[in-house]
Amino acid sequence: MARTVADPAALRQLAHTIKQAADDMERIATGLGSALAAADWQDEVRRRFESDLNELVRTARSFKGPAQVAVNFLEKKARDLDTYLS
Repeated sequence: MARTVADPAALRQLAHTIKQAADDMERIATGLGSALAAADWQDEVRRRFESDLNELVRTARSFKGPAQVAVNFLEKKARDLDTYLS
């Protein structure tokens, strides 16, 4: 029989941290893109940086889905553990 050893409060905190990190990653990458667009800078280094930044933004956005799946799972696991422990 499988056994789960976890603290519901710790699972909720982890879920919150994952959600916050995913939101922060997207916000920071998008903000940096906006700052770059406003800068008067045109050369090969900028084009490479912009390409890398665009890849980072895509990665941050693609991380949101799996992060939300993990958040939902952790929150459900915490609720289930609360029920089991009470």
